[in-house]
Amino acid sequence: MSTNNSFYRYEIENLSDISETTFQRRLLKAEQNNKKSLIFSIDAKLKSIDLVLAFFKSKLRDQDFVLTNSTNHQQFSREITADRCILCIQTKDDLSILHESGKDENPTKHLLLMPTVKSDLVSFSEFYANNSESYEIFWMFKPYQSRLKNSLTVKEISNTKIQYKTLNGFEIYNSNIPKHHELQPIDSISYKINWNFSKSHSKPIISIIIPTFNNAFFLGNVLWHLINQNTPKEQYEILVADDGSTDSSSEIIFNLFENYKNEINFKYIYWSKIHPVRGEQQFFRPGLARNLAARYSTGKYLLFLDSDMLTPVDFIQSALEHLNENDVIQFQRFHLHQELSKRNPNYSEVDTKKDTYIEEKEYWSELFFSKNWQSLPNFWKYTCTYALGISKSNFFDLGLFKKYYVSYGFEDTDLGYEASKRGLKFFLVKKPLLHLTSYDMMQYRNSVTKRFSLLSKTAELFFLQHLDRNIYELLGNYFRFQKPIKSYIKDLF
Repeated sequence: MSTNNSFYRYEIENLSDISETTFQRRLLKAEQNNKKSLIFSIDAKLKSIDLVLAFFKSKLRDQDFVLTNSTNHQQFSREITADRCILCIQTKDDLSILHESGKDENPTKHLLLMPTVKSDLVSFSEFYANNSESYEIFWMFKPYQSRLKNSLTVKEISNTKIQYKTLNGFEIYNSNIPKHHELQPIDSISYKINWNFSKSHSKPIISIIIPTFNNAFFLGNVLWHLINQNTPKEQYEILVADDGSTDSSSEIIFNLFENYKNEINFKYIYWSKIHPVRGEQQFFRPGLARNLAARYSTGKYLLFLDSDMLTPVDFIQSALEHLNENDVIQFQRFHLHQELSKRNPNYSEVDTKKDTYIEEKEYWSELFFSKNWQSLPNFWKYTCTYALGISKSNFFDLGLFKKYYVSYGFEDTDLGYEASKRGLKFFLVKKPLLHLTSYDMMQYRNSVTKRFSLLSKTAELFFLQHLDRNIYELLGNYFRFQKPIKSYIKDLF
């Protein structure tokens, strides 16, 4: 199995999942996420196996795999060959199937071990120690489930001596995400391009991508600064990905900049929070909104910018200069005091020594005043999308922002981690951007306790995706209280 592959999960739960319409739609989603292979996951309760096999014989490509279970593994491995099957083992009882498959002409080669409770992890650890040379063994864990007795914590997963191997590019399954949540929007159903300005004869080099939600007041100022750059306007485009605003952001921004519609390249994409079939989509989607806008970008480079960041007149020019020599760039960020932010000032009016401060000063100063970003320990941990530049090809090769981050934190850190693993070159542009501060706009409302709680959930997802003990040691504070006291008591009795 190629370790350079990247996989898209294709779940088959009922017969509608193997229809031609569904297949083409999911194939398109895989392509949009730059996933080169499909892993078909078959529900153990599905009974129409013969129809599924017929589907595979016409659709399965050389780079695709089938994730089987103890119920259907032998039939699929015979019909498709064991080389194309990955046997999923979820409990220690499932290990017995390996004795039977070992007698087949095409014995099982690929295993995905997915323990959910401590006793199964112990059994799997013993199995791994004795069989790691006989099989290609991959691991995957689900997030901690407080209702499940002895559900595995990050600490328990990290305490083994196993060098975990994961399926490259195969995103973990976050069972806490409600089924009705739409993680990859479909054109004309849940989103549309509200309007599109374009400057004639333009071939943008760089695409500025701004996710926004109910932030028209600051967004208008941010866009004003971008339109008044010293870079020729045909060299860049602006894409706003509106995450379902209800403050008339689209109309306000259109009225502010309509007079520039022949002078700038500007797309406004509106992704509704109300899906006509799935219902309300009230969850954290800026990473997913960035992914959506990236699909419509035309520049060689992408520059992710928050909707409350003021930029100097040479911001885009600086980004272009440094992206020509580096793979990942980021700017300094200074916060404006909230009272000044409410006045929505121009960048040139701000005295950075008097009017600004650095949030989480001890942490961010280490980056902002470093001589070399990449020389810092675990340098990837500072990756943040308030102002982050990367080539479009690298962004898609890294797999975009992962879809399971549906609450605040770590979706950008994850991207930085992936980039560091691939050996991409990081560079900090020492040019301060100004953050317009509004506690009301924050998901955690400037509450340290709420912020910690949100980050604890996404830190767990970050670790589970990569199963890197270095991540556990670096973010260990977020995992200290993962298991509530009442769950400890419940497990004891």
